[in-house]
Amino acid sequence: MAHPLDGIWAKFQRAEENINNLNIEITNFLRSLSSHQKIVGDHRNDGLEYVLVAYGDTEVPLRFAVLAGEIIHHLRSCLDHLVHALVIQNGVTPTNKNQFPICSTAANFEKQCKMGRIDGVSETAKKLIMAVQPYTTPTPSDTVLAILHKYDIDDKHKLLPVVTTVV
Repeated sequence: MAHPLDGIWAKFQRAEENINNLNIEITNFLRSLSSHQKIVGDHRNDGLEYVLVAYGDTEVPLRFAVLAGEIIHHLRSCLDHLVHALVIQNGVTPTNKNQFPICSTAANFEKQCKMGRIDGVSETAKKLIMAVQPYTTPTPSDTVLAILHKYDIDDKHKLLPVVTTVV
């Protein structure tokens, strides 16, 4: 019988594989550029973003956005699987309402709890989930969880913006 956390580890490993694949593809892409094309990497937004600035007539493959979206989705899904496992660990049957809430305000966290997102988890688990919420920090939108949540939602509706063109 599989361990309740096996699915989480499998998704996390797949995210790591995609990170490695994306790095390889980016490296190969950069090596394929001609001498009049140049791409320069730059950390911005206090290290939250890594921006590649392209010079010349260079189109970045859409596949980069697809792989980035898969990475984000697998990492976000790990959190939902964790709540599922915590519910089972507590001797309760999970429902489709269970998921890991990621909230920028205490009011939204309470709303998510009332919607049954963490129903069935132990009180200890509930306190831990609450403690890592973005709203418990001075800048909720800059937390890893908030960024992960935003990009996961964005990727459901459009390709993630891997490149921005500026003239």
